[in-house]
Amino acid sequence: MFFCIDLVKEDLFVEIKSIEDENNYEDWYLYSSVLQSTFYATLLKQVKSLDTPKFRKKEGYKQEHIILNALKK
Repeated sequence: MFFCIDLVKEDLFVEIKSIEDENNYEDWYLYSSVLQSTFYATLLKQVKSLDTPKFRKKEGYKQEHIILNALKK
């Protein structure tokens, strides 16, 4: 299964969402974001490593391979 985390910094895994007006957004967007983040957090407990997605490599980002056991305490 493939999933994409927007930012990994030390032992912090971040899913970034963007809205135009933080005081005016649809509830479904918030709920789907919470669901997605929860799903990703669960998947992180099941995988041993993360790798740069192919579409990001095509965009010019460098190849990164992160071993998660080294981050888990």
